[in-house]
Amino acid sequence: IAVQREDRAQGSDFIHRTFTEGTRLQISAPRNNFLLGRNDARSLLIAGGIGITPIHAMLTSLVRRNKDFAFVYSGRTADQLAYRAEAMQLAGARGRLHLSGADGANLLDLRALLAAQSPETTVYVCGPTGMVEATHAAAVALGWQPGRVRSEFFGVASSQHDVAFDVHLAQSGRSIRVGRNSSILEALTAAGVELLHDCRRGECGLCPLTVLAADGPIEHRDRYLSAEERAAGNTLCVCVSRIQGQSLTL
Repeated sequence: IAVQREDRAQGSDFIHRTFTEGTRLQISAPRNNFLLGRNDARSLLIAGGIGITPIHAMLTSLVRRNKDFAFVYSGRTADQLAYRAEAMQLAGARGRLHLSGADGANLLDLRALLAAQSPETTVYVCGPTGMVEATHAAAVALGWQPGRVRSEFFGVASSQHDVAFDVHLAQSGRSIRVGRNSSILEALTAAGVELLHDCRRGECGLCPLTVLAADGPIEHRDRYLSAEERAAGNTLCVCVSRIQGQSLTL
């Protein structure tokens, strides 16, 4: 399990401050929503930063089964890349390390990377939202068939412009404060409100709630709602989306 420490993510900060070797944890059964195809003719693995976590397991599987693959590990600086030495040794000549620099000026050319692949290649990518979306966009631009690029997002998009606001629950009459560094789901759950949820990345579709009123624009950060549903502004995924205002009624 790899957890990158983020200043704004309370969970990762807590883990890095308090977990030590021997710490006992209660965990759920493993779940995998990012499956490696067992019968792929060839695989291209692309990891961005801490997105190496699922990609490393895929890399290990491909090597053990002597499958055809290529592996690209991208990040700003080498010292920030978890499992770098292990992953590159495992991949051998089929692995490539790409460093974009501290300022991110030398970004990985994803279109060129995909264009160089054989027609039977399936791509697996995990990393920052921008990287994953750029990979999908490159595939579309190259005329690839849907499904040849499979992905998982690592982390949720955030903004330095996020503000705290109040969520009013129409059915119960309660009002709960959502901090600028907290999601609506986290705030409501902490207040004892039971909600359906699963992925916490805006992908599964379990957590959308009906919006009755909002005094500011909704920032949809999910990948579940359609463009029409977002434009209507009648619902939002509480695990990732929020408002740029002071009051939201659900």
